[in-house]
Amino acid sequence: MFHVFGQELYLRETVRAAAVLAREPDRRAAAAEVASLLPHRSPRTRARVASEILRRLAAGSAVPELTATFARLVTGVDSPDARRDLVVHAVARADALVGALAREVLCPVLVDGVLPRGVSADDMARLGAAPLLTVEAVVPFPLVQWYAAERWSFPRARTLQLALRVLRQAGLVHATRLQAPAGRMHAVALSPHGLSFAAFVWCVTDEFAEDERPLTQDRIERASFARTLLVPPSACAMWLPEAERRGFLRVQGPPSARRYALGMDRRQVVGALLAGTLEG
Repeated sequence: MFHVFGQELYLRETVRAAAVLAREPDRRAAAAEVASLLPHRSPRTRARVASEILRRLAAGSAVPELTATFARLVTGVDSPDARRDLVVHAVARADALVGALAREVLCPVLVDGVLPRGVSADDMARLGAAPLLTVEAVVPFPLVQWYAAERWSFPRARTLQLALRVLRQAGLVHATRLQAPAGRMHAVALSPHGLSFAAFVWCVTDEFAEDERPLTQDRIERASFARTLLVPPSACAMWLPEAERRGFLRVQGPPSARRYALGMDRRQVVGALLAGTLEG
């Protein structure tokens, strides 16, 4: 279901690579230039890391032909938080384990305050992680391992640890330790962070552009991107009025049955967001 990967977040390097990709349409030429910017001593390592960074950027849009458009947005926004959110969005798509771990394991516990689907209190007790039920919300690594093996048939502990490290490097979670009956247990807890407006608008447009079902506030608040970025529904609700005001979303129907429609396509979204950045 998921593949093994060996790449950390490389946030700064990915933003620099986006600038290359935004102006260089030839993937091979872009990879060579990105490799030349990397600090690794080995040419082979630089080439491998550059290729992986470009692969991740290509996942930033659900439409492969718009890779350069997404790269323009990453490199053009003036908010470090927006760049981080957009890069994590792309990484979680390219390396699907990162996104699934955030949505299915971390978000239920850290954002919703419930156990992941299919996990019971008895399961937690067998894992020696029952304190999770009585202390502040944390996700112990044994739960991550158990869930991945049971639900995804993915027993690769090193890759799971790397996925968690990517989310830590993004500032979404931080490492902690949980005192359990069997001893201290490695875990992660939610780090204070928000959701940038640019990432909100891009992700809503990209996730729902081809979705013909009615677009409600609840669907936006519980969207895949929001759960991947580990933000509560209120983080999305906060940006809805601004998105309406600036034409990124259009309201349809009466207040009692409010629906939304996308106000722009992906290219228009990037143009409007970057124009706002330059004007602001």
